[in-house]
Amino acid sequence: MSDTARPCLALWRIVAPNHVDRLPSGFLTATPGLPDDRVPMEVGLLLPAGRGRGVVTDTVIADPAAAAGRGVGLFMANPFLAVDREAARLQAAGIGWVSNLPSTHQQDADFQQQLQDVGLDWARELACLAKFGDLGLKRLAVLCDEAACEDVLAAKPNAVAILPRVADFAAGFPSMLRRGGSAQAVANTLLDAGWQGPVLVLGSEAEAASPALWPPGVDGLLLRPVIWRAVV
Repeated sequence: MSDTARPCLALWRIVAPNHVDRLPSGFLTATPGLPDDRVPMEVGLLLPAGRGRGVVTDTVIADPAAAAGRGVGLFMANPFLAVDREAARLQAAGIGWVSNLPSTHQQDADFQQQLQDVGLDWARELACLAKFGDLGLKRLAVLCDEAACEDVLAAKPNAVAILPRVADFAAGFPSMLRRGGSAQAVANTLLDAGWQGPVLVLGSEAEAASPALWPPGVDGLLLRPVIWRAVV
Protein backbone atom coordinates (compact mmCIF):
# COMPACT_ATOMS: atom_id res chain seq x y z
CA MET A 1 0.00 0.00 0.00
CA SER A 2 1.35 3.45 -0.89
CA ASP A 3 2.07 6.06 1.76
CA THR A 4 -0.74 8.24 0.49
CA ALA A 5 -3.20 5.35 0.78
CA ARG A 6 -2.27 4.42 4.34
CA PRO A 7 -4.63 5.75 6.98
CA CYS A 8 -3.12 8.45 9.16
CA LEU A 9 -4.01 9.84 12.53
CA ALA A 10 -2.63 12.57 14.76
CA LEU A 11 -0.43 11.54 17.69
CA TRP A 12 -0.40 13.64 20.86
CA ARG A 13 2.54 12.30 22.87
CA ILE A 14 2.63 12.57 26.67
CA VAL A 15 5.71 13.56 28.67
CA ALA A 16 5.15 13.12 32.41
CA PRO A 17 8.27 11.63 34.02
CA ASN A 18 6.69 11.00 37.43
CA HIS A 19 3.54 9.39 36.04
CA VAL A 20 4.83 7.05 33.32
CA ASP A 21 3.13 4.10 35.01
CA ARG A 22 -0.20 5.94 35.34
CA LEU A 23 -0.61 7.35 31.84
CA PRO A 24 -0.56 6.14 28.24
CA SER A 25 2.38 7.20 26.08
CA GLY A 26 0.04 9.40 24.03
CA PHE A 27 -3.32 9.73 22.32
CA LEU A 28 -4.32 9.10 18.72
CA THR A 29 -7.00 11.30 17.16
CA ALA A 30 -8.38 11.99 13.73
CA THR A 31 -6.52 14.45 11.53
CA PRO A 32 -8.01 17.75 10.33
CA GLY A 33 -9.27 18.16 6.80
CA LEU A 34 -7.12 21.28 6.34
CA PRO A 35 -3.30 21.34 6.07
CA ASP A 36 -1.60 22.18 9.37
CA ASP A 37 0.43 24.92 7.68
CA ARG A 38 -2.86 26.80 7.27
CA VAL A 39 -4.65 25.94 10.50
CA PRO A 40 -3.04 24.49 13.66
CA MET A 41 -4.18 20.92 14.18
CA GLU A 42 -5.51 21.80 17.62
CA VAL A 43 -7.96 24.13 15.86
CA GLY A 44 -8.44 22.20 12.62
CA LEU A 45 -9.76 19.16 14.48
CA LEU A 46 -12.74 21.25 15.57
CA LEU A 47 -13.72 22.11 11.98
CA PRO A 48 -16.26 19.96 10.09
CA ALA A 49 -13.75 18.92 7.44
CA GLY A 50 -12.24 15.70 8.77
CA ARG A 51 -12.60 12.09 7.63
CA GLY A 52 -15.71 11.43 9.68
CA ARG A 53 -16.63 9.43 12.74
CA GLY A 54 -15.15 5.98 13.28
CA VAL A 55 -11.82 6.61 11.56
CA VAL A 56 -9.79 6.48 14.78
CA THR A 57 -11.26 3.24 16.08
CA ASP A 58 -11.21 1.67 12.61
CA THR A 59 -7.51 2.50 12.21
CA VAL A 60 -6.34 1.15 15.55
CA ILE A 61 -8.34 -2.04 15.00
CA ALA A 62 -6.71 -2.48 11.58
CA ASP A 63 -3.23 -1.78 12.99
CA PRO A 64 -2.64 -3.54 16.34
CA ALA A 65 0.66 -1.67 16.78
CA ALA A 66 -1.33 1.53 17.15
CA ALA A 67 -2.87 0.22 20.34
CA ALA A 68 0.41 -0.38 22.14
CA GLY A 69 0.46 1.88 25.17
CA ARG A 70 -1.73 4.57 23.62
CA GLY A 71 -5.21 5.96 24.12
CA VAL A 72 -7.60 7.47 21.58
CA GLY A 73 -9.27 10.85 21.43
CA LEU A 74 -12.86 11.02 20.21
CA PHE A 75 -15.21 13.91 19.47
CA MET A 76 -17.58 13.08 22.30
CA ALA A 77 -20.06 15.85 21.56
CA ASN A 78 -21.02 13.79 18.50
CA PRO A 79 -24.68 12.75 18.99
CA PHE A 80 -24.07 9.65 16.86
CA LEU A 81 -21.28 8.33 19.09
CA ALA A 82 -22.40 4.93 20.37
CA VAL A 83 -20.37 4.68 23.55
CA ASP A 84 -21.22 1.05 24.30
CA ARG A 85 -20.14 -0.06 20.83
CA GLU A 86 -17.00 2.09 20.72
CA ALA A 87 -15.90 0.98 24.17
CA ALA A 88 -16.18 -2.69 23.19
CA ARG A 89 -14.29 -2.14 19.92
CA LEU A 90 -11.52 -0.18 21.62
CA GLN A 91 -11.07 -2.71 24.39
CA ALA A 92 -10.91 -5.51 21.81
CA ALA A 93 -8.08 -3.59 20.11
CA GLY A 94 -6.16 -3.29 23.37
CA ILE A 95 -7.00 0.37 24.00
CA GLY A 96 -7.47 1.23 27.65
CA TRP A 97 -7.75 5.04 27.56
CA VAL A 98 -10.08 7.54 25.87
CA SER A 99 -10.27 11.33 25.87
CA ASN A 100 -12.68 14.05 24.77
CA LEU A 101 -10.10 15.26 22.29
CA PRO A 102 -10.90 17.57 20.53
CA SER A 103 -13.31 19.34 22.87
CA THR A 104 -16.06 21.88 22.37
CA HIS A 105 -14.75 23.53 25.54
CA GLN A 106 -12.04 25.04 23.32
CA GLN A 107 -14.66 27.22 21.63
CA ASP A 108 -15.62 30.68 22.90
CA ALA A 109 -18.67 31.05 25.15
CA ASP A 110 -21.03 32.30 22.43
CA PHE A 111 -20.24 29.45 20.08
CA GLN A 112 -20.44 26.93 22.91
CA GLN A 113 -23.97 28.16 23.55
CA GLN A 114 -24.87 27.71 19.88
CA LEU A 115 -23.50 24.16 20.01
CA GLN A 116 -25.46 23.49 23.17
CA ASP A 117 -28.64 24.65 21.44
CA VAL A 118 -28.26 21.83 18.91
CA GLY A 119 -27.04 19.19 21.37
CA LEU A 120 -23.34 19.27 20.45
CA ASP A 121 -22.23 20.38 23.83
CA TRP A 122 -19.81 20.07 26.71
CA ALA A 123 -22.35 18.27 28.88
CA ARG A 124 -22.60 15.50 26.28
CA GLU A 125 -18.80 15.14 26.27
CA LEU A 126 -18.66 14.71 30.03
CA ALA A 127 -21.57 12.27 30.01
CA CYS A 128 -19.74 10.18 27.40
CA LEU A 129 -16.52 10.31 29.41
CA ALA A 130 -18.35 9.09 32.49
CA LYS A 131 -20.00 6.28 30.53
CA PHE A 132 -16.68 5.12 29.07
CA GLY A 133 -15.44 4.94 32.64
CA ASP A 134 -18.43 2.87 33.70
CA LEU A 135 -17.55 0.47 30.88
CA GLY A 136 -14.00 0.01 32.14
CA LEU A 137 -11.87 2.51 30.21
CA LYS A 138 -9.61 5.10 31.82
CA ARG A 139 -10.16 8.69 30.78
CA LEU A 140 -8.20 11.89 30.13
CA ALA A 141 -10.54 14.88 30.44
CA VAL A 142 -9.72 17.93 28.33
CA LEU A 143 -10.74 21.37 29.59
CA CYS A 144 -9.67 24.99 29.19
CA ASP A 145 -10.19 26.79 32.50
CA GLU A 146 -10.85 26.34 36.19
CA ALA A 147 -14.58 27.16 35.87
CA ALA A 148 -15.09 23.68 34.39
CA CYS A 149 -13.27 21.79 37.15
CA GLU A 150 -16.38 20.91 39.16
CA ASP A 151 -18.10 19.43 36.10
CA VAL A 152 -14.96 17.53 35.11
CA LEU A 153 -14.49 16.05 38.56
CA ALA A 154 -18.07 14.81 38.51
CA ALA A 155 -17.13 12.66 35.50
CA LYS A 156 -14.36 11.03 37.61
CA PRO A 157 -11.50 11.14 35.06
CA ASN A 158 -8.12 9.52 35.67
CA ALA A 159 -6.15 12.50 34.36
CA VAL A 160 -6.81 15.98 32.98
CA ALA A 161 -5.23 18.11 30.27
CA ILE A 162 -5.58 21.87 29.82
CA LEU A 163 -5.77 23.12 26.23
CA PRO A 164 -5.91 26.73 25.01
CA ARG A 165 -9.11 28.00 23.45
CA VAL A 166 -9.39 28.46 19.70
CA ALA A 167 -9.02 32.25 20.02
CA ASP A 168 -5.67 31.80 21.76
CA PHE A 169 -4.20 30.52 18.48
CA ALA A 170 -5.08 33.71 16.58
CA ALA A 171 -1.48 34.95 16.65
CA GLY A 172 0.12 31.51 16.47
CA PHE A 173 0.85 28.95 19.14
CA PRO A 174 0.28 30.71 22.49
CA SER A 175 3.26 31.18 24.77
CA MET A 176 3.79 29.06 27.86
CA LEU A 177 3.18 32.20 29.88
CA ARG A 178 -0.32 32.41 28.39
CA ARG A 179 -0.98 28.68 28.62
CA GLY A 180 0.57 28.47 32.06
CA GLY A 181 -1.85 30.91 33.69
CA SER A 182 -4.87 28.75 32.92
CA ALA A 183 -2.98 25.57 33.71
CA GLN A 184 -1.90 26.78 37.12
CA ALA A 185 -5.43 27.98 37.95
CA VAL A 186 -6.87 24.60 36.96
CA ALA A 187 -4.21 22.71 38.93
CA ASN A 188 -4.85 24.81 42.04
CA THR A 189 -8.63 24.39 41.78
CA LEU A 190 -8.30 20.63 41.39
CA LEU A 191 -5.89 20.42 44.30
CA ASP A 192 -8.28 22.38 46.52
CA ALA A 193 -11.01 19.90 45.56
CA GLY A 194 -8.85 16.97 46.63
CA TRP A 195 -7.74 15.86 43.17
CA GLN A 196 -4.65 13.61 43.18
CA GLY A 197 -4.44 12.62 39.52
CA PRO A 198 -2.00 13.83 36.85
CA VAL A 199 -2.46 17.31 35.38
CA LEU A 200 -1.12 17.97 31.87
CA VAL A 201 -0.89 21.11 29.78
CA LEU A 202 -0.51 21.38 26.01
CA GLY A 203 3.16 21.89 25.17
CA SER A 204 5.82 21.73 22.50
CA GLU A 205 8.70 19.30 21.96
CA ALA A 206 11.15 22.00 23.02
CA GLU A 207 9.28 22.57 26.29
CA ALA A 208 9.26 18.84 27.01
CA ALA A 209 13.02 19.00 27.53
CA SER A 210 12.74 21.81 30.11
CA PRO A 211 10.45 20.78 33.02
CA ALA A 212 11.62 23.85 34.94
CA LEU A 213 9.53 25.93 32.52
CA TRP A 214 6.32 24.02 33.24
CA PRO A 215 3.68 25.85 35.29
CA PRO A 216 3.53 25.05 39.03
CA GLY A 217 1.14 22.20 39.76
CA VAL A 218 1.49 20.65 36.29
CA ASP A 219 2.79 17.08 36.11
CA GLY A 220 3.62 16.93 32.43
CA LEU A 221 2.86 17.90 28.86
CA LEU A 222 0.40 16.71 26.25
CA LEU A 223 2.53 17.49 23.24
CA ARG A 224 1.22 19.24 20.17
CA PRO A 225 -0.13 16.72 17.63
CA VAL A 226 1.93 15.40 14.76
CA ILE A 227 0.89 13.20 11.84
CA TRP A 228 1.15 9.51 12.63
CA ARG A 229 0.75 7.06 9.78
CA ALA A 230 -0.47 3.52 10.26
CA VAL A 231 1.69 0.75 8.83
CA VAL A 232 -1.14 -1.32 7.33
